[in-house]
Parts: sequence; structure tokens; C-alpha cells
Amino acid sequence: MGLLGCSSFKVPSAEDAGGGDNTDCELGSQDEDSDGECEEDCATSALDCGATGSCVIEDGSATCECNEFHQGADCSECTDDGQDNDGNGECAQACPTDEETCGSNYVCDDSTGDVECVCSEGLGGPMCDSCRPAYHDDDGDGTCEFCGLAPAFGPNFKGATRLVFTNTTAAELPIGAIVEFVFDHAELVTNNLSLENGHDLRVVHFEMGGAAPSVEPHGIDGETNQSETRLLFELRAALAAGQSTTEYTLFFNYPEADAPTVVTFSETHSLTANRCGGP
Repeated sequence: MGLLGCSSFKVPSAEDAGGGDNTDCELGSQDEDSDGECEEDCATSALDCGATGSCVIEDGSATCECNEFHQGADCSECTDDGQDNDGNGECAQACPTDEETCGSNYVCDDSTGDVECVCSEGLGGPMCDSCRPAYHDDDGDGTCEFCGLAPAFGPNFKGATRLVFTNTTAAELPIGAIVEFVFDHAELVTNNLSLENGHDLRVVHFEMGGAAPSVEPHGIDGETNQSETRLLFELRAALAAGQSTTEYTLFFNYPEADAPTVVTFSETHSLTANRCGGP
């Protein structure tokens, strides 16, 4: 009895080969587009779709089908509406370009890898309806502006708050009087606007009339990074009872700042100084 010779191994069914008419293709190849040409299937192709894609047969060829928000030959790139800002290798939804996505007083932020609505520039508080530290709305137009509009002092200091001091005592405060003002240093630190140790804090006196500014040696009554941090320094000009001055500016936000000159004061006078003032 003669033996029948086999020229190739035949795949027994189209279903076993992944669909299409594969009955004339060898194991490891397919002809799912039924064009009469056998090509490698996903098992035998050298295709690498990475961790964010999978191999599929499309138009008769093995190709990568990428997960949502992924693209590229190996699915490692993010689509235009995707992002990998947390660097974990997986693309997720990016902030839509529609400015109305988050509503009034909020903006979309995906810098952490997750999409969330955060307060618009300069706004803070639980409802994003008040100005953040180092921002002000002195003209009441509803827009919080950065307080760094004070006279220039050292380009390395990125934050500046023009202080409005009011002598609430019943007597004149002379030159050299030690004054104290309270501010929320903890919130500046939380918003990455100041160093925890307070080394970037500088009180600068700008004399009316354009005289060169002078940096005031200051003292800290207590600790920095507190919601009620107390800063002490000497007055450079007399301040009458009930009088206000805008000649002093608090500078901050200089990450490489060296420790300033800090002195110990005895008798102090508390002044109201808790907001930005005009130029």
C-alpha cells in the first residue's frame, strides 16, 4: 500500500487559527483576510505590544491594539487626550481643552496623573472663593493678583507681599521701635511658596522718595511654619498713632536662600500687617 505524502501541516479549523480561511496555512500562520497569502499570527510574530496593548490580526497582519489613551507601534505613547504625568507607564485621561469643564473659580489639573478640579490661579479656601496667601484683591474686582508687584529686591525671591502696617497704639512709634506682625507662614509652606525653616523670609524697607531699600534684621517669636508665625523687626521711620505705612515688604520663595540675620528683641509692639497693599 502506498503512503500519502504531506507537504505541510494543515490547521484543522478557522476557529482554532483565530478566524478567517486558514485551512491552507501552516501552524503559526494565518490568512484571515482571505487573500491567499499566509502571514505570521500573533503567536509566531515578533510583535511586542508592551504592557499597554495586545496583539490582534487586522487586515491579515498581526498588529498591536492599544489600550485606551495609548498609541504607537508598541502602545507606549499617550494619545492627544491622554497623559502619564505620574510616570507609571500607563496613560490616563488628560484635562479636556474645554475651559468650562470644572466650572467657575476652578481649573482642571492632571499634573499628578489624575484629573481633578483645583482652584484657579490665586484662589483658595474650601470653595475657591478667597485669595491664597501672597495674592490679593485690593481693588475688589474678584481677581486675585500675585503680591509680587512690590518694588524689586533680589531677582531670586519669587514672592513678595507689600505690607500695610497700622500703628494701633495710642503713641507714636519712634525709629528703632521693635514691631511684631503675625502671618500664616504654614500656608505659604504648604503651597511651596516658602521654606519650612523660614530662611527665605526677608523684611525690606523701601523709603518713600526712591531711596535704596534696606534689609531689616529680624527675629522669630516662636517657630516658623505656623499659622500664626510672629516676625519681629525695627522700624526705619517713625509711625504716628493711628498712622499706616506701606514702606515694608515681606519677600519669600527663594529655595536656595541662606539663613538671614536674625536678632533677639525684647520689648515689642504689635502692628496690623496682614494683607498686600498697592505699589
